Amino acid sequence: MAQRTRYKKSAESREHVLEAAIATLADKGYAHTSVGDIAERAGMSKGSVHYHFESKDDLLAHVLHVCIARIGEPVRAAWDRPGVSSIERIAAAIGALRETRDDLGPEMRVLVNLMAQAVHDEQLRSPIATAMRQERETLHGALTDSLAELGVVPVVAPELILRLLMALLDGLVLHRLFDPPTPAESDAIDAALTEIARSLFATTTRDHPAPPQRHAAVPAG
Repeated sequence: MAQRTRYKKSAESREHVLEAAIATLADKGYAHTSVGDIAERAGMSKGSVHYHFESKDDLLAHVLHVCIARIGEPVRAAWDRPGVSSIERIAAAIGALRETRDDLGPEMRVLVNLMAQAVHDEQLRSPIATAMRQERETLHGALTDSLAELGVVPVVAPELILRLLMALLDGLVLHRLFDPPTPAESDAIDAALTEIARSLFATTTRDHPAPPQRHAAVPAG
């Protein structure tokens, strides 16, 4: 019993370090974050952080894993919604992909910052590439497992569909940071993304719901 309690406390402590790392990286950015900063945020010593993670790079790899998993959760939930048509499910998944990026929560801020930092830091490119593949592979599994059941046939390889859509959405995040779209433009982007997604699949049904409107229409004039 004592050993199990120690293990539980150790796992909780490790989780606490990861949460502190995500929060600190989201607030300060990779270049201005040290292990000491993360330890301070967690209310621990640097030695306690290194007890759980061998180095900053080791901690970063686990942070990326957690961020990718959390960002993917709403997408998987949208895709797995029961009782909806194939096109509705595709549109919902695309909408969730966009919303998780538009939200710019801590996990997304960490990813965007690390991607920018990796332009000049080759050591960051490998863990980021691993994280990108992890997200695609996770979504690919959910996608391929249910396409036939939904009566949907991809017109190109599913893994290529995910790479295209995620690259497009990640690019929109960068544009949003510097040149945010108006509410009307956001709705137009949603409609365009839905049409792009539809073009990548052939379905046995003709059910094409209108894309969700996140903003009320603005009267002309």
